[in-house]
Amino acid sequence: MMSAMVGPRRHAITGATTGGNASAERHSRPDPTLTEDNCVDLGYYLHRNKLGEGGFGKVRLATHLKTGHKVAIKIMDKNKLGADLCRVRVEINSLKILKHENISKLLQVIETQNEIYLILEYCCGGELFDYLVSKSKLTERETKTIMKDLVNALAYIHSNGFAHRDLKPENILFDAKHRIKLIDFGLAANGRDNKNSLAHLSTCCGSPAYAAPELLQGPHYSGPAVDVWSAGVLLFALLVGRLPFDDENIGALYKKIQSGFYRMPDWLSSDAKDLIRSMLKTNPMERITIEKILIHPWLRDVMIDNKTTVQVMKSNLDEEVFFKCHRLFPDVPLKELRQNILHGFGYQTSCYWLLKMNANSVEPLPMFAIKSPLNKTSVQRRRSKSLDEPINNENNIRPQLKRKFPDTPMPNVPKRLLFEPNSPKTKTPVAVSSPKVTPNPKENRKLKEIKSPVINSPVIPIKKARLFSGLNDSVANKSPLPVLNATIDLPKTPFNARIECTPKKSLLKRFLETATPARSQSPRAITTSTTLKNITLTKFTEPEKCIEKLVETLTAKGIQCKQKEFSLRCVLSTNNVIVLSFNLEICKFDNQCVIQRKRLKGDAWNYKKVCEEILRISNE
Repeated sequence: MMSAMVGPRRHAITGATTGGNASAERHSRPDPTLTEDNCVDLGYYLHRNKLGEGGFGKVRLATHLKTGHKVAIKIMDKNKLGADLCRVRVEINSLKILKHENISKLLQVIETQNEIYLILEYCCGGELFDYLVSKSKLTERETKTIMKDLVNALAYIHSNGFAHRDLKPENILFDAKHRIKLIDFGLAANGRDNKNSLAHLSTCCGSPAYAAPELLQGPHYSGPAVDVWSAGVLLFALLVGRLPFDDENIGALYKKIQSGFYRMPDWLSSDAKDLIRSMLKTNPMERITIEKILIHPWLRDVMIDNKTTVQVMKSNLDEEVFFKCHRLFPDVPLKELRQNILHGFGYQTSCYWLLKMNANSVEPLPMFAIKSPLNKTSVQRRRSKSLDEPINNENNIRPQLKRKFPDTPMPNVPKRLLFEPNSPKTKTPVAVSSPKVTPNPKENRKLKEIKSPVINSPVIPIKKARLFSGLNDSVANKSPLPVLNATIDLPKTPFNARIECTPKKSLLKRFLETATPARSQSPRAITTSTTLKNITLTKFTEPEKCIEKLVETLTAKGIQCKQKEFSLRCVLSTNNVIVLSFNLEICKFDNQCVIQRKRLKGDAWNYKKVCEEILRISNE
């Protein structure tokens, strides 16, 4: 599924370097205390793709090695977090309790001495904000579907004694089915022990553009009421394409929020206007509640069964998925595995939920991951059956091969393991002796110096070995690796005729050649089958001119650009503090240049202004 990396490699947790030379291998022997529960490298393959970067850490794309499904791993350095470490604890505790179809699922938690890894559900649809940028504004029908799921998620969160306190389109993702997933509970308030405490919060937090007036005034505010205000700002932004309260100066922005004055577009429906006004009441006592939003006329036609959507999700396991998960851990007792999945957040929990969330996926499980004894038996039966039944390259019929060297006697063959398929009681290999034939003295001298790879095999018996030379070409053609012109100088006998092998040195050379690809001379091509999100079509046909125009325009806006081949890493800083960072890649689509955007960090609405500037450049 994934090839092993060749050459020196630093372990993500231990810091040990593996590969390279013998001394490095001695110092990098695997620690028996490391398992998939406490070492991210043992259970996941981390890709180079960086999904995002926030104030607490960075998010990387990874592949779950047992199931082959994609996950998102949030990596946080405990030494850099400082006082924010408590916020990370709050996020972990919140995600462990909250289980809703519109909340990103926490799969596993790995904590080491220096780092914390949160393995989360991967939402391949991207951010809601990027979707808004691509469409400028959304229709009321589409916004209703998004707001319905968001309000249901908020009702569930509030009913369990939590408040999110950081609602914004950057914290809402889309999954493969275009359903929203709420993320980032680092600022969540936990009032499970005393739900009345949510009405007397005092910490000023969240994004300034989405902050409620009472949060700015202090000293106390209600967490659910603050979430309703932020959801109202989000509703306005989705329908209109801009913020209701916006100003580059933070002080002026806070005055606009506290005044509650904004301009409502005339083209919105009367029900949409009424809901926005109800959610953006400056007085939290007059503001509409989540329960009343669920029955508002604007959402009535998309609401089907409100009561079932706000209930706590059942913790019962899907038995079919559970036994699939047990196939991946055959040595773990069923009772112990069930308890680990229900009450733990280890590697077994991540396996179960990935199998459950991708139950309808056609992607098969990796064969190396299935360690069930049943599968081993079936492999042994197939292998032993092939010893007696004929095999051919095309029709699975063994040809009657003639000896090419009838006058050359067979060499001495030592005892080897052979399966007895006809014995119903015996399932283990038994040792049998092969007929002894005395070779010529000269050839016997050569055979003592050379070890045949077929003779050393404990699985392939004599009958299979005699056919090895005839089947060698077909096996080589089916191999994913190229067959090199390297042969062993064996005597010309039917036993070793035309036997070829691939030296380890040539394999190492092949990996090293593919590890450092050549510099790209042309932009990446995008087709209709490629994902077309966050892409702007331009009138440029030459990528060099497109990059030159982008760099010129962005530099005039105070954005620093660093070019690497056909990509630009763009950073906007203020007083040596990164305000916004994003990547732009120039690609080709039908002989035209297109710009693929990806925001990495920073304010989303500044990024939206940059995207509008890029759109203007592309149409010049």
